[in-house]
Amino acid sequence: MEDGDLWLRESVHGDRYVIWGSGRDAPIEAEAVERLVSAGLVAVNTNTSASLMGHMLSLTPEGVAANSAARAERLRQIAALYRGITPASAGAAQAVPSPGAALPSVSARTR
Repeated sequence: MEDGDLWLRESVHGDRYVIWGSGRDAPIEAEAVERLVSAGLVAVNTNTSASLMGHMLSLTPEGVAANSAARAERLRQIAALYRGITPASAGAAQAVPSPGAALPSVSARTR
């Protein structure tokens, strides 16, 4: 929605759905968009017909703030995950399998 490329459309039967500006289905349900609209996070441009073109969706200032906060939280969590990873020390001995372990066992009858 940040790019202004999501549209809320309505079929001739009254079913609502969300598409990208290119006409492909968007990965969000119309019900989720309607909840975001009722929460004041998304605005619907009603200057166009929902059945022909659709209503363009955009983030409200509150939606932009919520999206920025969520993005910052995701980045904080990713950074914490990376801090929790301890790299293997260069001096640690690596486990090396014995030469016979790499070969399949062959019975005496197949030799």
